Amino acid sequence: MRVPGGIEKLRSICSPDEYERILVRAHDYGDHVNPDVNRALGDLATPKAIGRLVFVLRQTHTSAELRAPAQQALVKAGKKAHAQLLKALETKVSSNRKYQTSVRKHVLEVLRDSGDEESVPTIKSVMESDASVAEEARATIEAISMRYKDVEVPKDVGAKPKPLKTVARTGDAYVDDCFHIEFHEFDDG
Repeated sequence: MRVPGGIEKLRSICSPDEYERILVRAHDYGDHVNPDVNRALGDLATPKAIGRLVFVLRQTHTSAELRAPAQQALVKAGKKAHAQLLKALETKVSSNRKYQTSVRKHVLEVLRDSGDEESVPTIKSVMESDASVAEEARATIEAISMRYKDVEVPKDVGAKPKPLKTVARTGDAYVDDCFHIEFHEFDDG
């Protein structure tokens, strides 16, 4: 996989099934950061290949530079990748919200460039239920609406801050400062 021209040579000597199996295995064994392998998987655009590329989006420790070839390959795969991307977008990871938010933002980046009108309902659903990605979801829907004129951008969709009970002022500046916390609480399904 790392030898210049190796992937093309592999494609020429293997059957399509063998070629896919070798690429998927190489990707699984650590070559998910190899841009050439990601591009080759994008060219295949089979369900297994797309699954491996979505795996790269789930690797939140991977830098944007290393993730870019997988994202570009998913954009190139277009509609073939949408089912798995939308499934990844809807996945809830309540034990690690930071991870969930990161994955959703990566998926929304891809959908911003490749999404279609059929992906909008799922994006809206996530937008309404997860305030941490509402801005990115709105930008994605706006980008899709530029390509598909029938798509409407929601006016004011998203989690709304809940009113908070505040502690009454005591008159002591130090105590009042201790009880004054800037935060918003949102409903989360």
